[in-house]
Amino acid sequence: WKRCRLYFLDSSQRKILTSLNPLLLMLFVGGLVLVRTSSGFLLPVFFRRWDLLLPVMIYVGQRRGEKEGLLLVLFLTHLYSLSSAAPIGVFAIYYLIVFTFARLLSYAIYADTWFSILGLVISFTLLSRLILPAVAFFFGHGWPLFSLNNFGPGAFFLNTVVGVVIYWGLGLFDR
Repeated sequence: WKRCRLYFLDSSQRKILTSLNPLLLMLFVGGLVLVRTSSGFLLPVFFRRWDLLLPVMIYVGQRRGEKEGLLLVLFLTHLYSLSSAAPIGVFAIYYLIVFTFARLLSYAIYADTWFSILGLVISFTLLSRLILPAVAFFFGHGWPLFSLNNFGPGAFFLNTVVGVVIYWGLGLFDR
């Protein structure tokens, strides 16, 4: 491996291949996806509204480069789509939009304090409740935008609290 210097790749691609952090990040999130999708019947109904990948996409958009982040987003959303009942592509488009917004916001707001992370997760939790029904509508599987199921206070609180915890956990895990 030392002989193969990977000269044909640009520096960001070499960094991805030589670093184990993206692989460990994918394994960590893959484990969360398996727990979330395989134990859904064991969880209370309250936890079924938990948006698992939202804080991950915010984190990747804030802390990773465009190429590496895009690869992580596409792989993780594909894994999540395979474990869900949604049509293939719904979650990929939804989380690509979230990643793009988080990436664009990283130029103005870099979430590294508790308050900035909380504000970012709250903002994206609200924004996601608008984006996901719009994306699902284009796949023919929309639901009412302004309903208690979409804007339930329990789901908002759960996604915010768990989102901040996952964001902090990814920050500690990804050092």
